[in-house]
Amino acid sequence: MTRKMDDEGVPTQRKILIERGILRNFLYDNYYARLVGKESTGNGFRPGGATSLPTISPTNFMIKEGDYSNNEIIQETKFGLLVDGLQGAHSSNPETGEFSVVATPAWIIQNGELKATKGVMLAGNFYELLNKIEAIGKETRQVGSLITAYVKFSQVRIVQGP
Repeated sequence: MTRKMDDEGVPTQRKILIERGILRNFLYDNYYARLVGKESTGNGFRPGGATSLPTISPTNFMIKEGDYSNNEIIQETKFGLLVDGLQGAHSSNPETGEFSVVATPAWIIQNGELKATKGVMLAGNFYELLNKIEAIGKETRQVGSLITAYVKFSQVRIVQGP
């Protein structure tokens, strides 16, 4: 999803937003950059085409790869959940960080073995979750504008349905 410029004609550029757990930068379009006395970061995009208003959006949002293979992360997990996709993330609260999402597809991990599951929900606070990262994988994949490896979190609330 790399582009030379955003939909406002501002060149896009690489930006580090969080580094070693510290928020370093924000994304801006022209409007919000002017409001806070900054320059646009080249992140003003019109999701509905030329007639829609610009919104702030990343191009490629990348979580830097870590030191573990995906298999190592799974093998070292005594009890957990492997989540391949989320539904309902759009309804999370970006101000407070609160979320409640459906994990689908997902598998239960017990002593390094995967078992099928369905009807699993995750709930918590995204900002608190950032302090509970235990491991990050080496192998990345791209889903939309997100490029990420496996990220292993501790203490995530899991609710399994019937």
